[in-house]
Amino acid sequence: TVALSMSSIAAAHRSVGAESPCDHEGVRQTLAGIRRQAAAPPRQATGLTLQALAAIRAVSHRCRKGPTGRLESVAAAKHRAAVDMALLMVMRDALLRRTEAAALTWADVTRAEDGSGRLTVRRSKTDQEGDGAVLYLSRLAVQYLGAIRPAETAPGARVFNLSARQISRRIAAAATAAGLDGVWSGHSPRVGMAQDLAASGAELPELMTAGRWASPRMPARYTAHEQAARGAVARYYARGGASP
Repeated sequence: TVALSMSSIAAAHRSVGAESPCDHEGVRQTLAGIRRQAAAPPRQATGLTLQALAAIRAVSHRCRKGPTGRLESVAAAKHRAAVDMALLMVMRDALLRRTEAAALTWADVTRAEDGSGRLTVRRSKTDQEGDGAVLYLSRLAVQYLGAIRPAETAPGARVFNLSARQISRRIAAAATAAGLDGVWSGHSPRVGMAQDLAASGAELPELMTAGRWASPRMPARYTAHEQAARGAVARYYARGGASP
């Protein structure tokens, strides 16, 4: 919060051609001291791994109670489950941020000859200029998208018709209904796919490309456990290293 306030103050001064007080050495030292005092492990979203996705899929069609306490109909449950799985599959495959998922339109989705798909993200947190990125979708993700696409829809219509906040709540609700513990949010599919990729052997540069990260810091944090399982000590024991 303090850092964000300082950034706003600095921007306000620069906009009028004035020197920013945030550049003063005393201010920098004070901020560094605050960071040291408040240092704590960041609260990380639980990764929606393939295992967690399977657990959600297994119970996704069960009828749930709505906000009013009434049980949804079988048809409503089936549609809600289809949207849930399409959302989760697409966000995992493309390592989407929740804002990117909320902004997707049907014009951004194309189907390849082999049944897989291509997803165009036109603007993102690390692409403010709008250069765009073309990302891969699995055949299963394309099938789920086909199941929820209306018979007639404008190319510019939103795919999920959900806000970023609604996406977070929907993911959390799906995980809770499946009996999964953890901190579930709109970031969970992105974290979970990064963890699955790391477990399958992907290195940090590959993770950065897949998730469109500008720095290795975040993917390294998300996949710390998977990287440790492939480190020098793990390889030592895998090759038959002896224990005392």
